[in-house]
Amino acid sequence: MVRVQILLTAVLVFLSLAAFGQNSHVIRVGVAPLENRSTRNVPADSERDRLVLALNGLKPDKKTHVKVEAVPVDGSTGNEVTDDAVKKNCDYVAYPVLLQVSELEPGVLQPGTISTNPSSVVVPPTAETQAERPEYEATVAYQLYHIKAHTTTSGPALSGSRHPSEQEAISQGLDRVALSVFDVIKKGAPTHPMHELD
Repeated sequence: MVRVQILLTAVLVFLSLAAFGQNSHVIRVGVAPLENRSTRNVPADSERDRLVLALNGLKPDKKTHVKVEAVPVDGSTGNEVTDDAVKKNCDYVAYPVLLQVSELEPGVLQPGTISTNPSSVVVPPTAETQAERPEYEATVAYQLYHIKAHTTTSGPALSGSRHPSEQEAISQGLDRVALSVFDVIKKGAPTHPMHELD
């Protein structure tokens, strides 16, 4: 009986240590307000909060056990944003940029678009449907600044699929930014000098 208890205790301790070893390595990311370079009126703070939610909703990576914890950071200059991120114990600062929001014709595929459903039929829009349902596509990018290394990574311009509202298009673009930021962090950001996003 005593051997069974000792064996059971040893197994529980081993499992606890194994589970402890599997714990996520948390990387804290400060998210600056959205820089809006589009011609649309977009609330920078609420879109920043959307990116914070998207980053916090990502599950830890199965291989590296990296987990991102995002927090909003504020400031009117890059230095002020970085200072706020340092105060909040951040490892990185993400600077999201809304490059453009395009209004598209409903039902018309843009040049270079690949249909994922080749048997689908695209009905040409009529004047009524076009006036009723414009569709939007947002293009977003980002810079990811590593605070301790003083290096930055410029993310690619990311566009989502067509959406019936500007807000949904921007949200999908920010979701794609969250995935791209997480991918860079998992791989370890390459080192480049800080520069302006084109």
